[in-house]
Amino acid sequence: MATSQAPVEPPKRRRIGVLTSGGDAPGMNGAVRAVVRMAIHCGCEAYAVHEGYEGLVQGGSLIRQMHWEDVRGWLSRGGTLIGSARSASFRERPGRLQAAKNMVLRGIDALVVCGGDGSLTGADVFRSEWPGLLRELVDSGELTEAQIQPYQVLNIVGLVGSIDNDMSSTDATIGCYSSLTRIVDAIDDIFDTASSHQRGFVIEVMGRHCGWLALMASISTGADWVFIPEMPPHDGWEDDMCATITKNRKERGKRRTIVIVAEGAQDLHLNKISSDNIKDILSKRLGLDTRVTILGHTQRGGPACAYDRWLSTLQGVEAVKAVLDTTPTSPSPVITIRENKIERTPLMEAVKLTKKVSSLIESKEFSKAMDLRDAEFREYHHAYINTATPDHPRMMLPDNKKMRIAIVHVGAPAGGMNPATRAAVAYCLTRGHTPIAIHNGFPGLCRHHADEPISSVREVQWLESDNWVNVGGSEIGTNRGLPAENMETTASCFEKYKFDALFIVGGFEAFTAASQLRQAREKYPAFKIPIMVLPATISNNVPGTEYSLGSDTCLNTLVTFCDTIRQSASSTRRRVFVVETQGGQSGYIATTAGLAVGAVASYIPEEGIDLKMLLRDITFLRHNFSHDKGANRAGKIILRNECASKTYTTQFVADMIAEEAKGRFESRAAVPGHFQQGGNPSPMDRVRALRMAIKCMQHFESFVGKSPDEIAADELSAGVIGVKGSEVIISPMGGPNGLEATETDWKRRRPKNEFWINLQEVVNILSGRPTNGDGEEGHPGEGWGCYEKSIKQASKAVATNMMNYYTGMNPGDVPGNLPTPYYWWEAGAMFGALIDYWFYTGDSTWNDITTQGLLWQASPTSDFMPANQTKTEGNDDQAFWAFAAMSAAERNFPNPPKDKPQWLELVQAVFNEQASRWDTQTCGGGLRWQIFTWNNGYNYKNTISNGCFFNIAARLAKYTNNQTYADWAEKIWDWTTDVGFMSPTYEFWDGADDTKNCTEFNRIQWTYNAGVYLLGAANMFNHTNGDPKWQDRTQKILDAAGVFFSDNPKDVMYERACEPINTCQVDQRSFKAYLSRWMAATTQMAPFTYNAVITKLRASAAAAAKTCTGGPKGTSCGLKWTDQKWDGSQGVGEQMSVLEVLQSNLITNVAPPVTNSSGGTSKGDNSAGTGQSSDDTPGVLTDPITTADRAGAGILTGLVLITVVGSTGWAIFD
Repeated sequence: MATSQAPVEPPKRRRIGVLTSGGDAPGMNGAVRAVVRMAIHCGCEAYAVHEGYEGLVQGGSLIRQMHWEDVRGWLSRGGTLIGSARSASFRERPGRLQAAKNMVLRGIDALVVCGGDGSLTGADVFRSEWPGLLRELVDSGELTEAQIQPYQVLNIVGLVGSIDNDMSSTDATIGCYSSLTRIVDAIDDIFDTASSHQRGFVIEVMGRHCGWLALMASISTGADWVFIPEMPPHDGWEDDMCATITKNRKERGKRRTIVIVAEGAQDLHLNKISSDNIKDILSKRLGLDTRVTILGHTQRGGPACAYDRWLSTLQGVEAVKAVLDTTPTSPSPVITIRENKIERTPLMEAVKLTKKVSSLIESKEFSKAMDLRDAEFREYHHAYINTATPDHPRMMLPDNKKMRIAIVHVGAPAGGMNPATRAAVAYCLTRGHTPIAIHNGFPGLCRHHADEPISSVREVQWLESDNWVNVGGSEIGTNRGLPAENMETTASCFEKYKFDALFIVGGFEAFTAASQLRQAREKYPAFKIPIMVLPATISNNVPGTEYSLGSDTCLNTLVTFCDTIRQSASSTRRRVFVVETQGGQSGYIATTAGLAVGAVASYIPEEGIDLKMLLRDITFLRHNFSHDKGANRAGKIILRNECASKTYTTQFVADMIAEEAKGRFESRAAVPGHFQQGGNPSPMDRVRALRMAIKCMQHFESFVGKSPDEIAADELSAGVIGVKGSEVIISPMGGPNGLEATETDWKRRRPKNEFWINLQEVVNILSGRPTNGDGEEGHPGEGWGCYEKSIKQASKAVATNMMNYYTGMNPGDVPGNLPTPYYWWEAGAMFGALIDYWFYTGDSTWNDITTQGLLWQASPTSDFMPANQTKTEGNDDQAFWAFAAMSAAERNFPNPPKDKPQWLELVQAVFNEQASRWDTQTCGGGLRWQIFTWNNGYNYKNTISNGCFFNIAARLAKYTNNQTYADWAEKIWDWTTDVGFMSPTYEFWDGADDTKNCTEFNRIQWTYNAGVYLLGAANMFNHTNGDPKWQDRTQKILDAAGVFFSDNPKDVMYERACEPINTCQVDQRSFKAYLSRWMAATTQMAPFTYNAVITKLRASAAAAAKTCTGGPKGTSCGLKWTDQKWDGSQGVGEQMSVLEVLQSNLITNVAPPVTNSSGGTSKGDNSAGTGQSSDDTPGVLTDPITTADRAGAGILTGLVLITVVGSTGWAIFD
């Protein structure tokens, strides 16, 4: 029985408030900017609450609506521009009562709070009291029932703004890395005077309850000793500290001494350890000229560093999404980060853990306090202790476990190379290994290893490397030379110097070098040693990691450069700077820098530059400046990656903007060049260099005692260490699932799937840059990405209505079948839509029904050839069931029981059977529409059957990396174009009669023909590592598919062959579902299509949702989306089409399809569908095909075509 469902409605307009509270932190302004602009983009109104919670209590002018231009230029400003204040009144209930009244009167029922644990606790208390506060306001006559009725629920989302980084459950808080940068810069400056006079310095930094700043500053500067609250020194620490400093100065020759102390430092008995106390000890016991420097509030001031800018921006964007997703019963979230992944964490759980750390410290349970900080904090502390202090007898290995570890830099210099080498050397010396530097890369090894008196192969001493802690570039030299240039000499050097392991630090060249050495192991046994690559490149383009050393340093350099020239641009009021960034074929730097500086646009190689894009951006700039009237003094920045286009160079773009500006504004080009590679490494690059280098050394130690052949047989013996999502992992380079085979775009020297690519959309959203149309609109105030919750709710309503038609789960009915008038294949398509629904929404309501239906219809022969369909089944029918199974494999849909056919196996069976049906007797090849001779349409070769076969082959090639499937995809494509089913302008006709050798085409165009080839081409683009041929084909199919989108309303999908004349038959009513589904999937395989696709999907979804008001319950969707209202039609096809176009707008929220080498769990069988005997085959298949059969089929085909053409004849000549 059908259940009552709420009508599908567009999301309602919200008012979202944002406030900053507690101590100020760099990056707070970036968070406010992101919240304001994302709220406006999502169709909400944004309000800033000035002076923290006190502003909520006072109300009036302290609560102000914020508009788009109000937050321009805020990214580069320090502190918090909306103010922060301690509010005693808000701590009391009367104050919160007044705050609730002020919010209701302003229509605000959602609040984003940026502050520390105290501020966030106050926000959660406010939310819990909200219903009671409203009731009290009504009872006291302050407000009426009508006034409070729309605001029954208060949504709270937290952002952690704290320089101390003292919040549990997150790796970083907004402001902490900016503060660390201030500290490290100050200590770097102190180095010079300390070394000049051989002085000691005691540096006091902030951190009453958390030692993160002190610890990370110690790692970043190579401090001799550190004091942090969580891990007090043992009794007698005075003697230990003095002994360490004495050894460093007298035995190792160190001229400077740095001791860093957190303001909350204490001993095991909770007695405060002050900076003056430490100074006295060093002065009196060692006679060391010692000075104290207390950095104080300089640690809070100044603009945010690059990391805090993009962190605050992305967390602000996520906060708005969380506001719109939060339900009355869900706990308030706080936005956190783990490694590179933005996450939502229950706010009070994080606060509770944070407060528990302080209580554990007070109760002297220091080890437990360290555990609650997080594993990374303890790991960093151990790493610092083990590398900063010289004597660790317990860590020294026996002689038979000591290794000779070679270290080489490969590629362009990058900040972090030297700190990584220093960390590796320090760890090696602590453990008893011999660190050996190969100077000037592999060419240096081959050409100069035997030089006298100084060889290019030299052991590294502690004092030599200790000074590299804050030095940029590469002290041992680096270049782009590869071992393959002289592999024999390289191998002989490895043998001569008896290398037991190789540590390669560098970019894509380093990755290539490791690959070459690994592949040469069989010929050169000297390479059968563990090899590790630590990515270090400003391009951040190494497969296996989302972070490379040097990229953060580069971003900070670019941010400083852009801030400086923006000042010039702002002074003139009307100037645009086009800044050229490095990065090679990867647009990472341009995109993330664009996010950090608030660029108007970022031009990247992945998307390219075309004339239409430039004209749209120029129109947008012209529109923006004309409305600005010169009142806003913020200049504008456009970032262009050096390889974004060969034609549209940086100077060309700047000149074109200047020319088209017609005097309304100016344009200049700026090229920072190699300035981006230089300078001292950033603190982030320094601390991550230490952590990752030590992990690599520990990985080497796991191979001690193994033979060369055992080492070579271990796939992890050649690997890349990197950050992926929320983890630091080591990935193998070789093997069928290794990085070389599955994740590397060798031609473009970058990963196949770049994690950051969706950040381009955030850059565009927050700049207001239009990605379609004529460029006039700017920040349009409508973004489907932030309507995740609303889309999911609407999708469930539509899916529920669709499933009301399904009866296959009822007793006595056939699982997988739809009732009359629906065709068998449409049920397979419906299950494909349900798999998409589960993947997009996480709702498993129909998973069991889907699995049951697919397995039932898979038939005993596991190939979607059930006996009850042999009289009607066509190749396209079989393929649509295979599509559902393919999606199940790609999306890791729950696998069937082990005794049942598996998803991948089912698809392979269909492929193998269709390959055997490839018919070269007519038309030079191709699949027939129908499988059996007596079926109507047997003598018709149609585009959809062959397109389905192409789609399956391409997706199997991508999933399995089996070249046979790719070869078939090429073959099918070539046949499609040669026979003429696709026009030179990439229009797809319906098919042709094979009795006439496919010479007369039925020129009807259907949406699903374009869609099926589009996704197949996109998969081939991805599988071939971005082959330009497949990029061009994908783009041209997409461009030609524009014929299926109306001009009024703009970009709304319609079935042009039948909708305008009201002749759409049952199956044709579902065709838009497949184009929607495949367009969305295409953006993940070919990201360059995203902007063009998402524009059409959003417009179509908005129009489609408006048709879902029909039927007895007001939830039935119509056919004609262009009407933007229910047109009286209803059915499975209508529901499925709206479902697919709605949920496709969640494509950026989900991971790309998996493969068998990237997490895919479905098992396959290459021979599936090929091992049937005649006894296993339906009897009808064993009858020979006769001439009479062919003639009869031809007559039937003709009758069908007369019917189809009769309903769509106008389209043939359109």
